[in-house]
Amino acid sequence: TQSRSSAASDVYKRQALDRFTGGARRGALYNEKAISSDAFSVDIWVENTVLEDAIVKESFESALQDLTHNQLQLGGQVAKGHGAFTGSFTIEKT
Repeated sequence: TQSRSSAASDVYKRQALDRFTGGARRGALYNEKAISSDAFSVDIWVENTVLEDAIVKESFESALQDLTHNQLQLGGQVAKGHGAFTGSFTIEKT
């Protein structure tokens, strides 16, 4: 698990847009903080009985594959590059 102290962060000033006119919304300035890191780990525990169904197991593994190959982003602002991951995963049986 990544500690917050070793993660880099950038703060961006943003202007909210009016969805009807496409122009800037008056008084809608805000800051956005993006946190990035070169490495972190996540542990996911799944009940063995859930993965007994072959379709569920294949779908779950496909989602992990997509996530670790930057084909599935998590969170908001993905068009700006946020929420993109690369890496690997290991399935361990208990």
